[in-house]
Amino acid sequence: IAHISLSLKLATMGYDLRTDAGELHVYLTNALEATQPGQQEARVQVVLGNPPYANSGMLNKNPWIHSLLADYKRDLHEQKLNLDDDCIKFIRLGQWRIQQANSGILAFITNRTYLEGITHRRMRQSLLETFSAIYILDLHGGSRERPPANDTMKDGNIFDIQQGVAIGIFVRKPEWTPGMAEVYHADLWGSRASKYARLVASDLTTTSWMRLEPQPAHYFFVPQQFERQSEWQACIPLTSIFPVFSTGIKTHLDAVLVGDTDAQVAGQVDSFVEMHERDEPARRGSASHKAALLKSELLAHPGRDLYRDYAYRPFDIRRIVYQPAAIEAGDHRFPVMRHVLGGSMLLATTRQLSRDAFSHVFVSNTLTDMCLLSTATRECAYCFPLYLYPASTVYALAGDPRRPNLAPWFVADLATRLGMTYISDGKGDLRETFGPEDIFNYTYALLHAPGYRSRYAAFLKIDFPRLLLPTQPTIFRQLCDAGEKLVSLHLLQAHAPDISGYPVEGTDIVEDVHYTSSEHDARQGRVWINATQYFDGVPRQVWRFELGGYYICHKWLKDRKRRRLSHIDLAHYQRMIAALAETVYAMTEIDEIFHNMALIFPWLSDDTLASGDR
Repeated sequence: IAHISLSLKLATMGYDLRTDAGELHVYLTNALEATQPGQQEARVQVVLGNPPYANSGMLNKNPWIHSLLADYKRDLHEQKLNLDDDCIKFIRLGQWRIQQANSGILAFITNRTYLEGITHRRMRQSLLETFSAIYILDLHGGSRERPPANDTMKDGNIFDIQQGVAIGIFVRKPEWTPGMAEVYHADLWGSRASKYARLVASDLTTTSWMRLEPQPAHYFFVPQQFERQSEWQACIPLTSIFPVFSTGIKTHLDAVLVGDTDAQVAGQVDSFVEMHERDEPARRGSASHKAALLKSELLAHPGRDLYRDYAYRPFDIRRIVYQPAAIEAGDHRFPVMRHVLGGSMLLATTRQLSRDAFSHVFVSNTLTDMCLLSTATRECAYCFPLYLYPASTVYALAGDPRRPNLAPWFVADLATRLGMTYISDGKGDLRETFGPEDIFNYTYALLHAPGYRSRYAAFLKIDFPRLLLPTQPTIFRQLCDAGEKLVSLHLLQAHAPDISGYPVEGTDIVEDVHYTSSEHDARQGRVWINATQYFDGVPRQVWRFELGGYYICHKWLKDRKRRRLSHIDLAHYQRMIAALAETVYAMTEIDEIFHNMALIFPWLSDDTLASGDR
């Protein structure tokens, strides 16, 4: 097919293979295995195509291409890398080919992840050091992307996939001298049809490019707004304040290990073990291995409380049979998660975003899922426990001795700033003393300030949150109080005033979840669960409230589709609505406090905290 397509294209350009003694060298092969030193001597100066996207590198694992990928992984010091996608291997192959020829063009249409992924920073640096010019036409189209100018715009993908796509054209001129490439970027938003039409009608010379200046240490291939870099650097990274942290739990087996009740989980585990015990030895794989581990753990510890509360999604506590050995290679998160079993709260947030707006922060006092905040790969939940329990206590228990997960230098510095004495457990009076829980509450409040989120939006897309530290106790005290209120609301420990009703009797089965505005007040409405039943008195702001990657009110019901809601479920949903309504109000108050920080931080002025930032 490739041979015929090329022949027809050449024919339209006046080239006749029959009379011009031409020959097309078209081969059906795996280029990653065929292209190795010494196997092909031809100078390849043009490499183009649409390489396969196979995350985790399941298709191509030959040692040679992995040796080339080592350059993209050098000095990253990351716990987990996302650099084994096959399309990245083909980019590295094309780069190597052009390097061998010392000039040429690499032109690929691929997954757009490498344009701004945090772990792709060394990859971008390597490309910058290899080529003289780079053109990035960002076609977007990711299922979680939103056009920046108009949230209602329909943005389509040019392929039938969920991943956003980009065209990358990498040029190395014959007169290239070592340095950094010039980078040009353009966006293409809209429907699939409009993108096709514009692509057909344009070329490299007619595209309106924006010149980028990729900066260390990330070298992004997309426009970034880093005007407040010095401000951000003056703030304290969350990872420096709470030094012990990890991502949340990833079971790889939610359908077996997680459920609504202990009985449901027990039944799922029994069925899973029974199914894989029937497998022939030759058919047994990793799932069978997990089944064997589960069975051995359950038999070895029949008296242990195996079932635990599990923060699966916001306001959605389920049950998990938590056996680290059977979850993920012994579950490297256990050294962090064990502390929550003793009663420690933990702060959940993200390191990078797939979307523009940061709303990725929540609190938990139970074992916590990696997808608590979002199912997007980039937006996994990182968990920062407040207290740490002794290593000798494998499963921490309430009442065990504990110490705060706070850097001593940070605590000492904050005490000096506030002129207060630090106590190592609980809360202080916020007049003369402060404690670990006050720091936790202050952090939680600050991360909920809309002004903070918008002011540092560019940095929150690529970095852990950072804290501004007050030098006056008044602001600290106000944010501590606001944060304590939010924590209680989000753990459903505080009972917010009821605002919604459930007036119609019926099946209580969730069928079609949607929202309709009130005829008398567009700010209020009903959340329908089926054709006749609904929750009324729900503010539109609450229905549209985003927490991480979820519209919480819709998400909670959607996850229970085709189920009958119990009285406990109905009451829980109404408490959740009330808590979110109070959260909306609390965030407005917190934003006013954040605005007043202009009195404390010299670099924050009334000009820079204008209404647009608020």
